[in-house]
Amino acid sequence: MTRGRDAREGLSAGVTVALLVLVTGLAFSVPSAREHGTAVGADAPAYVRIARGVLQGTLELPPPDRIDPDRQQRLEDPFGTPYALGRSGQLFPKHSVAFAALLVPGVAAAGNEGAVVVAILLGACFSGLVAARCAAAFGAVPSIVAAVALLVLTPGGRWIATGVNIDGVLAGTMVAAFALAAEGRPASSGALAGLSPLLRPTAVLLLAPSVLALPRGAGTRAILRFGAGLVAGGAVTASLQTWLWGAPWRTAYDRALVFVDGQARLAPHSAEFIGSPVRGLEALLLDPTGGFLVLAPGALFALAGYALREARRPEWSVATASAALSLLLLSPYAFVQALPAGNYRFGFPLLVSAVPPLAALLARASGRSRPRIASSTIPERAGTDAAATPSADVPGQPSP
Repeated sequence: MTRGRDAREGLSAGVTVALLVLVTGLAFSVPSAREHGTAVGADAPAYVRIARGVLQGTLELPPPDRIDPDRQQRLEDPFGTPYALGRSGQLFPKHSVAFAALLVPGVAAAGNEGAVVVAILLGACFSGLVAARCAAAFGAVPSIVAAVALLVLTPGGRWIATGVNIDGVLAGTMVAAFALAAEGRPASSGALAGLSPLLRPTAVLLLAPSVLALPRGAGTRAILRFGAGLVAGGAVTASLQTWLWGAPWRTAYDRALVFVDGQARLAPHSAEFIGSPVRGLEALLLDPTGGFLVLAPGALFALAGYALREARRPEWSVATASAALSLLLLSPYAFVQALPAGNYRFGFPLLVSAVPPLAALLARASGRSRPRIASSTIPERAGTDAAATPSADVPGQPSP
């Protein structure tokens, strides 16, 4: 009986939040794309350009004298260049081909506006998943309110969830990896972690800790399955990176190519981790134009929900710790001080992970809190990969 009620509440909360994100995006982001003639989001024109190339059967970009300009593009700047140098001298995209591939159906159907619609649909899906996972633990109403408050009503949340931003898909992948682990599907969770560097090279640091969300008592076998999935996904990533960049450990950001006075030179992003961590963290969190806490001020209040025992499931608490550490690791990155207006994007996984503790606070305050059996307390059934009942317009700046 409880299981059926949890499923109904999860479904109703997930669908409600997904529809609210969808309506918000269609009301604001699509008209903005139509007005400005470009997709809305950080590096959105670059991703649309890649998607158009995929439709034409190529990943190669036109040379600098023929590439279509966009206002986020700066060929002389490592952060603004769209180029990376392929293993045989090809001009390939610096930005994620995997993310751009998701936009292909929308670009094929309606160009910039179609890309935005696909991005909104993706934002609706992961927002709905977060709300559904919370509702099974805290009820539908607190979970809907928490998800809408953080992902729709805060500027930082709304801009990411309803625009062409890779950070939204990255956060959604994190949510999926932790949910799969908590549900006793370690191989699938590990595979997502292994594939995640195709979105951003450091993404594996965000997703790999999902192994800590496996059900309590799952045992060595489940950890080995997670490892097998991680290796399988990593093998695909390594193969693609070898094909594109010449080595399994090499990424597009290692091969970023800039053009200064007509001369091409490599500008690897790893060489840009030279800033002051203190000043970088200040820019990430407090910059008035793009600081995470400025554009999503409810996050600190939401995270206080972890004081409640019912919020401290590994699926959520470990994801929050992982997202916070990933943000902290960016603090010496020169980009966050050079172009702080886009910094809110990097905190988006942390914002998404704050939905469950906020839902827990709201449930406790409203008297709706009802302790459930967390999936992390139920051992994985031997011989399966499934566990028990689940407990889940403004254009941006160039991305690093």
